[in-house]
Amino acid sequence: MRERPRTILIGMLVLAFMLGACEGAKSEKAKMPVDEFFQTYLQTICGSAAEYSGGIITSANKDSCVDSIKESLLVWDFFHAGRKTVFKQKIYLLRLAEKREWLSVDADQAQKCFDIISQMHPYNPLEIRLFDIPDCALAFKGLKIINDQCFQDEECDNGWCNLAGGACPGWCVLYRRQGEPCNENLDRCEPGYTCLSSGCSRLSTGAKGEPCMSDDHCASYLYCKKTEGDDIGICFEKKGIGKTCVEHNECIVGLTCIDEQCQGPEIPNSVGADCSASKVCNYFSRLECGVNGETYACRTFPAEEYAACTLQCDKKFYCDPFDHKCSYFKGEGEPCGQYYQCSTLYCAKGGVCEMPECEQIF
Repeated sequence: MRERPRTILIGMLVLAFMLGACEGAKSEKAKMPVDEFFQTYLQTICGSAAEYSGGIITSANKDSCVDSIKESLLVWDFFHAGRKTVFKQKIYLLRLAEKREWLSVDADQAQKCFDIISQMHPYNPLEIRLFDIPDCALAFKGLKIINDQCFQDEECDNGWCNLAGGACPGWCVLYRRQGEPCNENLDRCEPGYTCLSSGCSRLSTGAKGEPCMSDDHCASYLYCKKTEGDDIGICFEKKGIGKTCVEHNECIVGLTCIDEQCQGPEIPNSVGADCSASKVCNYFSRLECGVNGETYACRTFPAEEYAACTLQCDKKFYCDPFDHKCSYFKGEGEPCGQYYQCSTLYCAKGGVCEMPECEQIF
């Protein structure tokens, strides 16, 4: 009989331990693979863009839109405004960091990012800057601490990677927090904040209907509309062909406000369509404008060596900008002059194709 209280106590301790272990398992945040994040992100952004009336993404090409961005050789500010990079190269670096357990993607936070993206209707998916959206930047959880070596921002816990002067690797630096003093040339504020008047101040998300002082305060597919005499305006969606306007900034990219209407050449979206007026075809349909006899017509990205090209070739080829012919990508270790000649999309200073180590900003 004396053993009974002791047995009960031991049983309670075992139960408490098991419950604690379960709670610990529950508290561990679900992770999402980097490749899954970007596949879902691109599907979301292309799907959302297809809902924009008069945009260049439609139900017919929203699937090819995903591959067009993933395989693009364009240098573009995909991730931060004013910081141009090659999308495919950046994904390689993030995937490598994930493999080395330098970062992970928080699945719950990633879903918050996708929910925000799904409400955007940009004219051009390239106008979205992923890491300028705080909820998207916060999906990436860096596992390196201050002063650790790093190769890109997302590896650093609550901070960024200082690659000043072309250093590679760089070192992790903590973000400045809300209200903390900052130097806009040396510091970076936490996602959602910027260095203004020597202190970290909250940024507008730039969403439709939010206040603004200039177009820069609105997302790139919006403009800042002010009533005459007011310093503060409201972010509005840009307008398509034929819509009434007063200023050029009210029209979507590629259009101009003429005679109080948004006007400009439409971008052809089918093989064989005449592109003489614009010299541009819908990139997201994997088309380019090429010479067809004495006229210009849209054609698919060429996919043969020495084939004539204007902008981009398909799969294992790049378009040489000098002779406008498709050439095979050069492999790792082969001589190069430009990044786009390399299958790695990185031409080292010695003029050799190599796998990139640090994020390249062009």
